[in-house]
Amino acid sequence: MTFAFGVSPAIAKDSDSDEKSSNSESGDDAALVDRVLQNEDIAEASGLSVSAVDPNVVFTHNDSDGDAVVFAIDEQGDTEATLALDGADIIDWEDMAAGPDNTQNVGDIGDNDLERDFVSVYQFTEPEDIESQVVDATQFDFVYPDGPHNAESLLVNPVSGQIFIATKEEDGEGQLFAAPENLSTSSDNELEEVADNIPELATGGAFFPDGEQFVIRTQESAFIFPEIGADPEEIALPQDEEAKGKDAGSGESVTVANNGNDLLVGGEGENSTIFDVDASGADNAEVANAEKSKKNNSDDDADDEKDSKKKKSKDDDDDDKDSKKSKKDDDDDDKDDDE
Repeated sequence: MTFAFGVSPAIAKDSDSDEKSSNSESGDDAALVDRVLQNEDIAEASGLSVSAVDPNVVFTHNDSDGDAVVFAIDEQGDTEATLALDGADIIDWEDMAAGPDNTQNVGDIGDNDLERDFVSVYQFTEPEDIESQVVDATQFDFVYPDGPHNAESLLVNPVSGQIFIATKEEDGEGQLFAAPENLSTSSDNELEEVADNIPELATGGAFFPDGEQFVIRTQESAFIFPEIGADPEEIALPQDEEAKGKDAGSGESVTVANNGNDLLVGGEGENSTIFDVDASGADNAEVANAEKSKKNNSDDDADDEKDSKKKKSKDDDDDDKDSKKSKKDDDDDDKDDDE
């Protein structure tokens, strides 16, 4: 089932931010523009996460070109700070995700040629003051149990801190891999497959605050999973027609907004737009489907009970007829004996 995205009032815009509040059309619907990236150095915004220190700030990063830095973006789309990750390399950064205890994680997990011996996640703690600086990053390396995969979706459970990677498959569904709960910094950490129903061409992912629900996005849609292994609900996503440059408008990133319900989605290109998408349609649909199923089951039970009563009543009538017939036969027999 597919749900059209809606306009969410969760993140209000100032009256003087008319440009930010403009809508981008996709079909007959429109999504709220959350912010437009003003820094032209961000040409391949590939990952997205919300700051734990300042919920009005989002973090993003470039794909494979440039330095190992993360950009802190304010509500106006301006770069509030640049965080350089000490000890990090950049091969193919594809996604980022917030974790517990003010941690942020950057996934160097892209492998288009399927030739990497391992992929990496760089974890750092957000500074208390978001200003340009160098931050220490811890590197965790991962290997797949079945050989190299290309991936663009990094998810970190906000409750447990466990890391997950969803693969990007061009022909069929992808896989979701879970990292060990206790990670090593001195040796490779082997991933374990936990699901094989990731949508084809997945480009980003994120957990909801409960640590159960999660979202995987593609170019055109977001898929809300109630839990790992369950079937998702699909939400159509807006398309950025204003971005410029290489891969402009290519839908890449997704994270959960600070209200815990909406999705923030972004893409590549200079001056790309981050949209706010109301994800409650999937939740409401899930509840509605559950209620409908419950009602159908209730109706079925009522019908079964009704049929049972009818059958019992018919059986009782048949028994009465048989009893009367038997009594009549007995009376006839008695009459014959008397004669």
